[in-house]
This record gives sequence, structure tokens and C-alpha cells, in this order.
Amino acid sequence: MSFETEKIKVLVVKPKEKPYAEEIDCNLETFQEIVGGNIQDVFIEDEAVLVCHEEGKLLGLTPNRVIGDDVICGTFFIAGYDGGEELTSLSDEKIEKYTAEFKEGISYYEDTSDNKNKNFIHNLNMFLDSKDFDIYKLSESYDTEDMQYAKDVLREMHNIFVQTYGTDCIDEIDDSNIDFLYAPAVIRSIDTGKTCIGLVYLDRTSSGEHWDTVYMTKFGIISQSCTGYNETVKNEMKSYMPYTYWYTPEYEGDIHVNKQKAPKDIKEMPDYAVTEEQTQSMNMDSM
Repeated sequence: MSFETEKIKVLVVKPKEKPYAEEIDCNLETFQEIVGGNIQDVFIEDEAVLVCHEEGKLLGLTPNRVIGDDVICGTFFIAGYDGGEELTSLSDEKIEKYTAEFKEGISYYEDTSDNKNKNFIHNLNMFLDSKDFDIYKLSESYDTEDMQYAKDVLREMHNIFVQTYGTDCIDEIDDSNIDFLYAPAVIRSIDTGKTCIGLVYLDRTSSGEHWDTVYMTKFGIISQSCTGYNETVKNEMKSYMPYTYWYTPEYEGDIHVNKQKAPKDIKEMPDYAVTEEQTQSMNMDSM
């Protein structure tokens, strides 16, 4: 999507606050400043587009509003859309409509008991935001024979998991309120063998059924559950489908995944991540 050079009127929606109309410069820098990072477009109707942080959920940003079956996390804004390649001013009629629709924020995430899950995402993002993590180096390592940097990153993700939950076994997590959690994983396309690392969202109440997959790619960290990605990112996700996965923690209750039956080169990755012969942690000392 491209941007006009003039100012446009948009509706800004912040967590726990009432929406308000604002005239902003129509450029990428301004959009990123409003949402707090890289942007993602979510087309909500023919003449309106919602612009939010593309990694709001993964970064643990404050849940803001419910859109359909999804939750948008972090500040977002709604602009007009002319059906082409440009963002435009949101009409007064649309501003009135969405001001009423998003009048009330959501608060049911406020005092939940899944603090360990939130802490895991927080600690993981401290690493991903550090100088020790390089998404481009990671994507390049997927094409190397030993995928060493990918192994090192997966090990760090596993270390963060263990530090947060106090165990490397999902069955042993002593918190009956944690029904779902993200686990570090290796993901491989069944058709092409294309491989990356990421996260799988597991359901502890249904023998390890998984509900989301997060891919760490050259286009960034992308979630299968999010909508509104551009075609390039959508095609990147599709290039892994159908896929299978193997995560690093142990989970005897999972009837879907058997790491012992993983291909040799794949099995080496979670085995390396959990080995007791740990290399010096990339960034854990600063957490």
C-alpha cells in the first residue's frame, strides 16, 4: 500500500480509551509512530482499513478491541480506503460509525491468572528485541547445511521457556489455569521440506492440539492466526503448508507429536536446544 503526501483524517483507537479523530501526515513514519512499530493492514470494509502493529500479540501489547473473531493488541487507527493503493481520509460518517462501535475497550485480559504465559512472551521479546538476535541471519541460516544460528536461537527460546515455567516438561507445569501456551518449535513443510523455527500454540486440555503457528522468517515474525498481511507475507506462510512441527519441551500428554520419529536433521535441532551442554546464553543475563 502506498501513501498520499497530504494529511488525512483518521480515527485513533487506544486501549482503554475512547476513540478520537485526528488529522495526521500520510506517511509510513507517522503510521509506525502511532502503532508503535511495523504496521499491518486489516481491511474491515470496502472504504475503511484498520492499521495496527503487525506483531501486537506476540509482543504482548495491551489487548485493545475485538474485531470479528480476533483481538487487536496495541493502539491502532482506521483510515479511508479508495479501493486502490492509497490510504485516504476517513469520512465523517465512518468516523461516527467506528467511534460508536469501538466506544468501549476490552478489559477481560486485565487480571488473568496466566502470568507465566505473559512472562514467557515478555522474556522472549526481550531477547528478540536485543542486539543478539538477527532475523536476517536467522533466515539465512535456514539455507545452510547445519542451520547453526537457527539452532542457537531455538536453544535460547527453550532456555526462556524453562526459566519462565520452571520446567522443560509441559506436563509438569504446576498451574491448572494454563490451558494454552506457546512452545518453541521447528516447523517443516511436508511438501517441500522448507524449514524454519517459531512457536506453536498448544492446548493442554485436548492432548496437545495446536491452534496457532508463528513463523520466524525473513519477512519478520508472522502468525498464522493474524489477518491482513500483504500478499508477500501470505505467500510466505503458504509456502510452509501443509506442515508438521516438533517443539522443544517434553509433553507426554500430546498424542500428535513424536520427536523420536522426526527426520534426523530435524531431530538434531530440538535435541541441541535441550542439551545440558549449554553454550553461553545470548541474552539471558540481562533479563
